[in-house]
Amino acid sequence: MINPDKHIRKAFYNRLTAAGLQVFDTAVPKSYEPGPKYIIITNQTQVDDQLGRACTHRDCTIVLDLFVLQDLSYVSSAVMDDFYEQVMNLIDNTLQVENFQLHSIQRDGTPRNMPVNTGTLSILRKVITYRLRLKELTHVEP
Repeated sequence: MINPDKHIRKAFYNRLTAAGLQVFDTAVPKSYEPGPKYIIITNQTQVDDQLGRACTHRDCTIVLDLFVLQDLSYVSSAVMDDFYEQVMNLIDNTLQVENFQLHSIQRDGTPRNMPVNTGTLSILRKVITYRLRLKELTHVEP
């Protein structure tokens, strides 16, 4: 049995970075200054569904935390809307997860908007949860 978590993270990371987006696993490193738009891959869950000896299905979730940093002199939610749309178009129905057959992928519920203002920046934040249904690929020995 293979733990799908790292394979799911890798699939999301590769798909998003191939399009030129900044993506981080868990957090932005302290020594790194991110650009004005970036994504953090955060929480994951999984539930096993054993359907016989050779067939293992999993229901998994992964959370993408989208950030748009803007100077307080110019704040536009349209920038986040475009960023969110770009991510949706890259992920929805196009993702492939190594060692697994992807039965379905969908956004789970409505994305949560969580804006924050600092003394100098407006930080637009949108949290997206994706739900995946996977089947582990098994290799039969000859």
